[in-house]
Amino acid sequence: MILVTGMTANSLSISQEYPHCITSNSRQVNVQIAQEEVYSFFIRVVNTMSPDEVLCEFKAFFIDGLDLEYSHSVPEIYKIF
Repeated sequence: MILVTGMTANSLSISQEYPHCITSNSRQVNVQIAQEEVYSFFIRVVNTMSPDEVLCEFKAFFIDGLDLEYSHSVPEIYKIF
């Protein structure tokens, strides 16, 4: 792989060779909005669930992966990972 600022006939940009990677040319993630959504989600969870349930949600979200019942509540988090 050849990394250059301009494209040549025999080189690939990072996004072409590794399309799953985020490059400076890719759409920028607004991390602040994602953080606020995650924060709001966990505030709602803390206010409505028992401490054990909150810990289970936290574990499912950050440790076990993004596979929890309310994952649709924080869609921006998927853009960070």
